[in-house]
Amino acid sequence: MATSLISTQTKAAVYEHRQYFTGDMTSNQACDQAEREVRRQALAAGLGEIVQSTSFQLCVALEDEEGDCSTQTDLYVQTPSGYVKRFDLISRELAVTQLGQVCVVKADVEVEAFGGKPDPNFNLTAQILPGTLIRDQEELSLQLTKPAGSSVYIFAGRPLKSFSMLVNDDSRMRALDQLYVPSQNDPVRWVVESVMPVKSEERLWVVITRSPVRFPNPINETQLFEQLNQMDRSDWDAVPVSYTILPNEN
Repeated sequence: MATSLISTQTKAAVYEHRQYFTGDMTSNQACDQAEREVRRQALAAGLGEIVQSTSFQLCVALEDEEGDCSTQTDLYVQTPSGYVKRFDLISRELAVTQLGQVCVVKADVEVEAFGGKPDPNFNLTAQILPGTLIRDQEELSLQLTKPAGSSVYIFAGRPLKSFSMLVNDDSRMRALDQLYVPSQNDPVRWVVESVMPVKSEERLWVVITRSPVRFPNPINETQLFEQLNQMDRSDWDAVPVSYTILPNEN
């Protein structure tokens, strides 16, 4: 049996970011944003590519309300070229300066490049329905487009925490190139549950592979990409789908 070796490169360094904030951002939110920026810096430096910050306001008009808004922000776990393999927090400190309140985050970060390059003909798109702002106890589903014959895996969890497997290479999905998960005929429904009395962000990772893979369950994002990186990058694709849960008003 022939064995192929996947060549990867790792780069580690210490990065620091100062996130200033005002009354419309809590100290925890500022520190979380600083950690995201440190990850972005590490990926950009370690992989030699531009990793742009992505943060925007998503608003929805609700009955008898002025509307509700949610900030959607990338967490920079991976790019098409590599991922954050290790994130060791050195310090996370709050301070008051002449410029205002600031959270300073310093971390030792290791980035690993994926072995190989993505195949433009083996890619995945995923769209969440009905949208990325969802009430507690509402249903959601995914609309997927993928290469026919590929295996599908879907994991659910909170960013940078452990994820549980929702779909584990369902044989009915392999032959399809466009599908809804869950389908209308599926007896299982996906119902979101608020874990906090305030807005909370959750994420689905959708993964396709050319051949079936056995993933541990639960799994975190680092473990996911460590396992995917045992294959050539052209043999898999992964898409994050983030959404915000609005708590019940009762």
